[in-house]
Amino acid sequence: MYLGELHGVGAGLYPGEETPELRGQAMKWIVWSNVNLPMTARQISRVLHGDKEEDGEVRKVRERDAETARGELEKQLQVLDGGLEGREYLLGEKYSLADTHIWSFMTYIKMLGVDLDKMGNLKAWLERVGAREQLKGL
Repeated sequence: MYLGELHGVGAGLYPGEETPELRGQAMKWIVWSNVNLPMTARQISRVLHGDKEEDGEVRKVRERDAETARGELEKQLQVLDGGLEGREYLLGEKYSLADTHIWSFMTYIKMLGVDLDKMGNLKAWLERVGAREQLKGL
């Protein structure tokens, strides 16, 4: 949000004080992603990238925890999918730094084996944001 305030407002990528509702929406999505996505993704990542030589029972517990976390992450992403219903971007028709922020999380989350097939709004948004010239190749 700090970078949005500092650089985004002038560039038209972050809502200014004159649009408090949009500004609140941008803050909401950025905070939501910071609170929800990394913690759950980390639980899954620990199993995928953890010690392959660890004790079998410990590994089983971690794998079970990862499956639980994957289900929780899918629920969280359904919130995002619902928030994108009828919208091109998180704040409506206009792209913002909130889109970039969450898209960057999603590029990692997609590697964790989360099923996005039932989340059509999210999938379409990922394609739209990822197709932006500034983000190609990332």
